[in-house]
Amino acid sequence: ATNRFDLIGKMIGDCALADYPADAIILNTADWWTMRLAKDSQGRYLLGDPGTSAPPTLFGLPVAASNAMTADNVLVGSLAQAATLHNREGITVDMADSDENNFQFNLITIRAERRLALTVEKPAAIRYGDLTPA
Repeated sequence: ATNRFDLIGKMIGDCALADYPADAIILNTADWWTMRLAKDSQGRYLLGDPGTSAPPTLFGLPVAASNAMTADNVLVGSLAQAATLHNREGITVDMADSDENNFQFNLITIRAERRLALTVEKPAAIRYGDLTPA
């Protein structure tokens, strides 16, 4: 692979060869915008005109740009097949004015929690790696 687009395309192909067709791409926000602003030799944007409101996609797959993804890395995979999100409890919100001296100072303590577990049953459905071509 000679560029970022080729690397991502190869990862998508690797997922398909493993019988886990990719359904998502996750990139760091800065990396996504570097790719989004890439131009050809005539100055045209590779991913379409900036005036259009196209959803972020590469090779027909949705791209999630997130600051939670480390810069210069990419995750490609079949997220629907790779992992399951188990929801043990819904969201619980508790409020109290009797925590230490809350009543005295007219304060309210709020606690919100949700109990979840993420299990990865098929790690072969995920590809993760460096976005810089070798």
